[in-house]
Amino acid sequence: MGPSNSKRFHDIRRVDRNFEEKAIPSKGQIGDEVGNRATISLFQWKQNRRVSESVYVLGQDKEMKRT
Repeated sequence: MGPSNSKRFHDIRRVDRNFEEKAIPSKGQIGDEVGNRATISLFQWKQNRRVSESVYVLGQDKEMKRT
């Protein structure tokens, strides 16, 4: 992953802590712990409909708006 991806995840992590908790289905499914967003790959974001729909509502990233 390039620097732009890292920045993208960083920006999303700053948006809203309540959104983070709702967006992640379970602690073990995507990341080792709920607070560790850097482990989530763009592929996993796209594959997880709940996450991508939440991101779509926020309009954070055009690439993540649709699954």
